[in-house]
This record gives sequence, C-alpha cells and structure tokens, in this order.
Amino acid sequence: MKNEFHKHGERLTYLLALLTGISTTILVFATKDFLVSHAELGYMSAFVGSLLSAATGLVGIPFPAMILVYSLGSKLNPVLLGVIAGTGSAVGEMPGYLTGFGMRPMVTQWKLYKYIKAWMDNRGLLVVFWAAAIPNPIFDLASIAAGVARLPASQVFVTILLGRIVRMLIVALLGRYIVLSN
Repeated sequence: MKNEFHKHGERLTYLLALLTGISTTILVFATKDFLVSHAELGYMSAFVGSLLSAATGLVGIPFPAMILVYSLGSKLNPVLLGVIAGTGSAVGEMPGYLTGFGMRPMVTQWKLYKYIKAWMDNRGLLVVFWAAAIPNPIFDLASIAAGVARLPASQVFVTILLGRIVRMLIVALLGRYIVLSN
C-alpha cells in the first residue's frame, strides 16, 4: 500500500512540476513584451521579470531577464538594478532546489546518487554559486542536486542570491556602458 501511494505521489510531483514549468513559460512569453515596453516600471519589472524567467529554468528559458536587465541598465542605476534583478532571480530559482528536495526518496535509488551526494557535500555551495553567476544551461541540475543532498535551504538561497546578483550586476553594467557609449 505504501509503495503504491509513493508511486502516485511521485507521478503527481512530476505532473505538478511539468504544469508549473509550462504555465510559467506561457506567463513569461505573455508578459515579456509588456515588461520591456514598460521600462518606467523599472525596478519592479526587473524583479518580476527575473523571477518569472528564473522560475522557467526547468524548461530552459533563462535569458528574457538578462535581456530586460541589459535594456534597463541604460536607464536605471545598474548597481541597484543588479541587486533587485538578482534577488528576483534567486527567488525564482528555489523551486529547482525544492524539486530536488522532494525527489530525494526516488533519487537515492539511482546508482549515480552516491556521486551526486559526495559532490554536493564536498563543494556544493561553491558549485551552486558559480552555476548561478555564470549563464549556463546546467544551473537547474546544481540546484536540484543541492536539494537532493539536503543542503540547508537558507545557505542555498544566499548562495544563489550572491551568484545571481553578480550575474545581473554585470549584465546591467554592460547595458549601461555599451548602450551609452554608442
């Protein structure tokens, strides 16, 4: 009975994750043009756009926020913009960690689990920081692995926050100085 309940719970978790990813992707595409065209909303659009863009990472669309932050970098304070957009992005990335946290009972059955666990125990937060700071398609794997390894959520969030602030600050500064120099 417990095994059957566990199977149904896993299926429901996967279905909810898939539906969340699809609905968030639709929301990003539906609001992307609005957020870019309403730059007067400024910092709020950077926060919301970054949060939505990061939340769709499970389906591989991390770049609308970077385009938005780059565009706003020429109009707003790039340091404040980087901090606000990085914060929104960090909040949007936490579902990946929670997915890994919830998947642990299933993942512990995998042969690869002991390697993931050792990797995250030895250098997990450093991996999460660099994966968050550098635009790349594997960040969600690092976030999920941190959840599977049960790294403390507060430490993972702060690490993602610092990495995303670095990323968005660089993007905002590029937007400020490349756009203004033309």
